[in-house]
Amino acid sequence: MERKTILIITLSMICTIIFLGFSFLIKDTQLIWYQTRLFGLLSYFFLVITILIGELRVITIDKSRITVFKYHKPIAIFSTILIALHFISAIFDNFKWGASLTFLQYLGFSFSDKWLVYLSFGTLAFYLILLIAITSSTQNIRKLGFKNWKSIHYFSYVSFIFAYIHSINLGTDIKHSLFSPVLSVFFHLTFAVIISILLARILFGIKLFSEQSEIALAVLLFLILIIGSIGIMQKYQNTTQKYDEISLKISEIQQQNIEYEQNNHNLSSEILKLKNQNELISNG
Repeated sequence: MERKTILIITLSMICTIIFLGFSFLIKDTQLIWYQTRLFGLLSYFFLVITILIGELRVITIDKSRITVFKYHKPIAIFSTILIALHFISAIFDNFKWGASLTFLQYLGFSFSDKWLVYLSFGTLAFYLILLIAITSSTQNIRKLGFKNWKSIHYFSYVSFIFAYIHSINLGTDIKHSLFSPVLSVFFHLTFAVIISILLARILFGIKLFSEQSEIALAVLLFLILIIGSIGIMQKYQNTTQKYDEISLKISEIQQQNIEYEQNNHNLSSEILKLKNQNELISNG
């Protein structure tokens, strides 16, 4: 084994031990929650960069123009590490989610309520990323064959969709933080861009068009359609939420009216009793 490889492995082990020790020390504090959120945001960002670089190279006819592709593999490795750190931090968390979830629930396949479903989406995305990372070494690509490896590599799109669903539904910073307006736009926009490029790639793969301008136009059209669909869905969700809030207020008002009527009835009964008593006293 080369000295450089030994050094990398040694440093990786030391960093892993330090990270696990630090996570254990802060597992009952708010810091573990911040750590989990930070690695979640970073892992999604670098996952987006990884997929975008790969997609741009695939759909670009002149491959020599995409010089940034040489960074695809290092960024993909870094993205996988960040996802693993996010996953480990979530397991250590005994402050927020971890205070009510078991270790087995973090491993995915828990569908008893919608929050566990969203959590499972994140876990399944992590498993798919690990599968892709393990099979993407030069030696494993040779063993599997390029076509088989490529088929496995397509799971990166599935993992991205799972990560997106997981993030927008459970992400605290996307929903409730100071930066939520910016982060919400970023998550929805990156999702729309990647899916648009993927659809254009599929059309390019079936030889529907061959010009670079046609590919760019297809990406733009898909992007407009997807962003429009997301906007309509958000409008529908907001309208539904407002309708539910109004329905809840109406129910509360109706309940208050019932209570008022009951109180009035009781008060009328008391007044009638007092009146009858007064009459008896007067007649006596």
